[in-house]
Amino acid sequence: LSEIAILTRSNAELDEFSEMLKARNIPFELKEGKNIFKISAVNIMYFYMQMLVNPELNSFRVFQLLLAQPFGINSKDYVKLYEGISKYKTFIDAIREIPREEFLEPEKIEKFLEVYDYLSDYKTKENIKNTVLEIGAKTGIFNHYINTELNKTESIAGLKRLIDEAIMFS
Repeated sequence: LSEIAILTRSNAELDEFSEMLKARNIPFELKEGKNIFKISAVNIMYFYMQMLVNPELNSFRVFQLLLAQPFGINSKDYVKLYEGISKYKTFIDAIREIPREEFLEPEKIEKFLEVYDYLSDYKTKENIKNTVLEIGAKTGIFNHYINTELNKTESIAGLKRLIDEAIMFS
């Protein structure tokens, strides 16, 4: 019996099984998985998806992640964007309007904007599953977390769960 496991998608399903086992006096142990939104890789992907859907409302979340990988925006360039953001509707607008010569690493800023523009267009032509996969590939999120040893298994498992959810909506 110690080798039997019941895996569920939600805690509600887990509760149903625990009640059935308890009613039959079958010993069991509950182990809830980590909340998917406590996994860094999932948050980055999720916030990026939110920004693509509504940049005016959600771009600030991605803005907060720009210093982290896979984006790795230079900290002085980040400050420049932060200072300019109050003049624009979204930080995407700030990226578009601030002259490239004002950045220390304009190529990273350009790449971020190119990928954003590409994915903004891509999402209008594809289903959610393909869009999620393309976001992970084009932003470098997949590559970064596959090649990072810190929390690698957790990150990959979390991203897989996010993809699985996207597949269910496709």
